[in-house]
Amino acid sequence: MSEAGKQAGLPEEIAHELAVATVCGAGELMHQSGEHPSILRQNVTSPNGTTAAALDVLMHAEGLQPVMSEALPPPSDARGSWPAEVIPATRV
Repeated sequence: MSEAGKQAGLPEEIAHELAVATVCGAGELMHQSGEHPSILRQNVTSPNGTTAAALDVLMHAEGLQPVMSEALPPPSDARGSWPAEVIPATRV
């Protein structure tokens, strides 16, 4: 995200600060609100706004989801399931 900001013409320090604030703010909002992320996304997205435009790219069939699925494949152990020690850690 900060690299994209730099490519859009922002100074490196500002691009970094904005990226950190965006990710931290989104995470904190999700943690504090208890709302499903899709509801939060709808609440902060103005029709035809910059967030909507960015989400159109990220949520496109060739956007972020395929990259995340490739980066986080299903478990490949013989059981085909997550180890027991991982499951509790994913529940906050």
